[in-house]
Amino acid sequence: MDLKFTNTPKGDLVLKLSGKLDTEGCATIRSALKIISNSTDADRVKLDMEEVSFLDLSGVKLIVAFYKRLNARERAMEIISANGQPLELMDYLHIDHAIPVL
Repeated sequence: MDLKFTNTPKGDLVLKLSGKLDTEGCATIRSALKIISNSTDADRVKLDMEEVSFLDLSGVKLIVAFYKRLNARERAMEIISANGQPLELMDYLHIDHAIPVL
């Protein structure tokens, strides 16, 4: 799992994930997401999942925990560009009922 981040001209923080968001992948980015959720000044975080090839329940749990930490700091989060198996799993679990999936 790889994580890169950029800021948009509007001030949003875009986190681009690539690889498998499974137990092993979560372990590689968990601490970075905690730091980001506690330190970002961005009002909106966009989780770009275009290059995520696989998502399991440990990845879903990590995404939801990240969302909750941001929400507690009055920051918005949305998931963008998800496709394939990750999007199918999020649809099945109705993640979009809590987190915008665009």
